[in-house]
Amino acid sequence: MIDEVDNFLKTVVAQYSSEDGYGKACLFMLACIEAKQDHFSKSRIELNAVATANKYWRGQLVPDSILTAERCACWKYHDEIRKNHQPNPEHLLSLRILICTLYPIKDPAGGSDYLLDVLDNFIDFFTEKFPDSKELILSSLQLYFRA
Repeated sequence: MIDEVDNFLKTVVAQYSSEDGYGKACLFMLACIEAKQDHFSKSRIELNAVATANKYWRGQLVPDSILTAERCACWKYHDEIRKNHQPNPEHLLSLRILICTLYPIKDPAGGSDYLLDVLDNFIDFFTEKFPDSKELILSSLQLYFRA
């Protein structure tokens, strides 16, 4: 991961409670996806995932079970694509990026590094798909977290 981003993430995680920080993290992730939306597939599963994540993280009443169902649908679609003899790595990265936005506020396993893990995975996948995205990531992190 980019050192500047890594340092910023550690500051963010130290300053924000898990619920507040994770909500802001998902808005950050959705902003990054929106900035690059032309580079994502428009499959029904992916469009549903983005719509559900947007509703959930913007405060509309979407139960955790719906978020989980969308995440499971994305993983199932991801695994089906991987079984293809020549899967498109860009498409798999897009799905992994979207999946990061489909985790509920509280860590189901109760892990203490939940927020950092989700952000770290998202940024790793995002920068692999969009190597020129360092400025977008830093400016979006600063916008949402002002650390």
